[in-house]
Amino acid sequence: MSNAGKTTSDMTADIAAGALPLHQALFQEQDVYAIIVTDIDGIISDWNPAAERMYGYTRDEALGNSVILLHMPGDLPALQDTIVDAIRGDGRWSGRISFRRKDGREGISDSAIFAFRDDDGQLGSFSINRDISEQVHAQSEGRETAESFRLIADNIPGHFLHIDRDLRYRFVNKGVEELYRQPSEYFIGKRVSDVLSPAVYAELAPYFQQALAGREATFEIERTSVDGVRRDYQTTCLPQFDASDQVVGVYVLSVDITDHKRAEAAANAAKDEAEIANRAKSEFLANMSHELRTPLNAINGFSEMIYAEALGPIGNVEYQKYASYIKEAGVHLLALINDLLDISKIEAGSVELTDDDINVADLLRYCVAMIRERADAEDVRILVDIDEELLPLLRADETRVRQIVLNLISNAVKFTLAGGTVTVRAWYHIDRGFVLQVADTGIGIAPENIPKALARFEQVESTLDRAYEGTGLGLPLTKSLVEHHGGSLDLHSELGVGTVVTVSLPADRALHLVA
Repeated sequence: MSNAGKTTSDMTADIAAGALPLHQALFQEQDVYAIIVTDIDGIISDWNPAAERMYGYTRDEALGNSVILLHMPGDLPALQDTIVDAIRGDGRWSGRISFRRKDGREGISDSAIFAFRDDDGQLGSFSINRDISEQVHAQSEGRETAESFRLIADNIPGHFLHIDRDLRYRFVNKGVEELYRQPSEYFIGKRVSDVLSPAVYAELAPYFQQALAGREATFEIERTSVDGVRRDYQTTCLPQFDASDQVVGVYVLSVDITDHKRAEAAANAAKDEAEIANRAKSEFLANMSHELRTPLNAINGFSEMIYAEALGPIGNVEYQKYASYIKEAGVHLLALINDLLDISKIEAGSVELTDDDINVADLLRYCVAMIRERADAEDVRILVDIDEELLPLLRADETRVRQIVLNLISNAVKFTLAGGTVTVRAWYHIDRGFVLQVADTGIGIAPENIPKALARFEQVESTLDRAYEGTGLGLPLTKSLVEHHGGSLDLHSELGVGTVVTVSLPADRALHLVA
């Protein structure tokens, strides 16, 4: 057996038994054992090559110096007393010694020290030392890592465990201990099937096998604690790979989601109740269409007759003026009610679209003509920019598309100050489809208020001294009608600069180019 393969105990036993002459032990070339010879006063008298490598001092530097040179100052008193007492007793001592290298680095050696007498009868000692610094450091790091792992695992809000390829427990955290009311020692080494009930094991086994095959498995399971309380858990099984990418085990984490599921169920129930109530409200308003519009139409009709003096002179011109007020108020009220009923129909899902072949250019010109008089009165100019030759027919509900365009132009005129401009554009793109755009130079909307402008029954307050009447349904209603056609509405705005509303309708609604 070579010296390199022997332990310090083997080496010292050979020397003590006379199997290895001292002189040979001191001067042979070997890499493991640093051998130091000292006299009775601890002065180094011999020093082998391995000692040079271990401590960093050459033989010439070490000879004649006290062995104290190699020891940590704080360890000296206790270490010297221990070694001296041992040598006086049976002539030997063994143990671990902290040492200091020439460059100041600390180390730990596994050492054995023997007393002997030389040929002249002088007492001295020799020590056999092996550097185990790296092993001790690795062991210390391993303990620290294990302690850190345990600390982290025990504070995970759930049940964490590790099983090997044979489905035997290798680690369980505090959560598992508390769930089963058993210490970790109860689990370690046992098969999962020996701990779980047959029914639970049968449910979990396929997920364990999936993880052992290298694939993560996440699932929900209902478990009953030792107290008989049923809880819901979300469980994840993660495969553990070794350095060669082979699966050697499975990490399992179960998190209690009982409260979350209960809250989710309660929220869903509340949402369902709210939706039922909202749908009932919408259906009620939608069914009120005839009852609300009929008397308003009568009011508007009779006020028009009075204003026009259809049955003869009124007699007092003031009555004619009052009749015009009634008519204007009735028309305004009817428009508000129409918007409200349209929104209610959309919410109730009772809006049905027709498929009409629409000449978009004609429709836009019609809508502009409808609002032109009002725009002129407000001193707002309306411009139309349409490339009719490249604009195909649009397959859509003409009444609803007209309503969309009228709402957008009317809204733009409403929020544009005197002297401003509203531009109506339309074009077709093979990918984007039909694009209808209304841009104004009006008061604009702050970016943070755009979501509010698109929300039902909301109105963005203006900092200008101008009142803007309405229900706040214009843009939300328009957006809903566009989306019912499978399209989208985008709004970009800047305070004091203006607003651009872009409506995109699907390309598959194009029929053919207008001749």
